[in-house]
Amino acid sequence: MTEHDFTLAYRRQRLGPVAEGFTRHEDRETRTTTVTGRCPRCQGPTTTEYPWGAPGTGTKSLFFRKKQEEPPDLLYSEPLFCECGYAHDGMPADAVLRGCGAEWRVERPEGDS
Repeated sequence: MTEHDFTLAYRRQRLGPVAEGFTRHEDRETRTTTVTGRCPRCQGPTTTEYPWGAPGTGTKSLFFRKKQEEPPDLLYSEPLFCECGYAHDGMPADAVLRGCGAEWRVERPEGDS
């Protein structure tokens, strides 16, 4: 396994599709989906948690949240951002996420629908 590159400077960068290395876990009790893996840029462990019914995850608006019985397929539908938790050198003070600045999507494997 590649180690987290703490020397990598912060840079907002879209990496494109990543083929593997990410998993999702749905928690029906808390109604959240958690996506985990390693950032493809800095190799830091990253975790993103999405509440079901959040804007951008298939609901109509912020004020109308339909009750979702099944979790949305967020592993392949939402962009992921580095959330390794390390303030890489040059990270802006007002950055929302603590990480290297990378963004990517997980590519759906062929034959997976």
